[in-house]
Amino acid sequence: MLGVFVVLISAGVLMHHVNAAASPQCGEKAQVGLDGEGRLVLSDCFNSTTLGGLLDLIQRQNSTIQQLTSRLEQQQLVIQQQQLVNQQQQSLLCHINVIPQLVPTVGGTDWEYFSMDGNHYLAVANWRDNSGNFDIDSMVYQWNGTALAVVQSIPTHGARDWEYFSINGHSYLAIANMQDNAGTDINSVLYQWDGTVFVAVQSIPTHGAYDWEYFSIDGSS
Repeated sequence: MLGVFVVLISAGVLMHHVNAAASPQCGEKAQVGLDGEGRLVLSDCFNSTTLGGLLDLIQRQNSTIQQLTSRLEQQQLVIQQQQLVNQQQQSLLCHINVIPQLVPTVGGTDWEYFSMDGNHYLAVANWRDNSGNFDIDSMVYQWNGTALAVVQSIPTHGARDWEYFSINGHSYLAIANMQDNAGTDINSVLYQWDGTVFVAVQSIPTHGAYDWEYFSIDGSS
C-alpha cells in the first residue's frame, strides 16, 4: 500500500512540476497528463527543457521511494525481532510453572528420594545445629501435589546419610548416625514402614558412621 501511495503522489507532482514549466507558446495547455487508463501522456508542446526537469524529478522521486522502502524494511525487521522476543518470553513463561520451595534443614548432609504406593518422599539427614548439638531430629517429607510437607520427625544423632530400600514388598530406611553429644560410639538405626510411619526395627552398633549402602548378592539382601 505504501508503494502505491508514493507512486500516485509522484505522478501528481510530476504533472504539476512539468505543467508549471510549460513554454510560453503553449499557454495554459498541459504538457503532461494522464489518459483514461492512468498512463502518462505528453502533449505536442513538450520540449527538451521540460524533459530535463522531468528526468531530474523522476530521479529524485525514485530516490525518495528507495529511502521510504528502506525505512519500511527496517520497520518490518524490528517488528520481526520483537515478535521473536515475545515468542521466547512466552516459551520461558511456559517453563517457569513451579514456584521453588525452601525446605528448612539443620546442618543437612543428605537427601534421599523414594516412592511408596504411588506417593513421593524425601528424607533429609540433619547433622547438627548452630550450637553444636548433634542430638536433633531428621525429617521425612511427602509431596502433596503442590509442595513437600513433613510427615514424620525421627530422632537422629549427627545424621549423615539415609538409605531407602525394599525387600519382599517391605520398605525400609536406614540412618547412619555419626555421633551424639558424647562421642562417635553411637548406634545407627534401621526403620520399617508400617503403612503409616517408619518404625525402628533394629539398632546397629556403629562408630562415626557416614553412609549406608544397600545391595544384594545371589538373591540375598
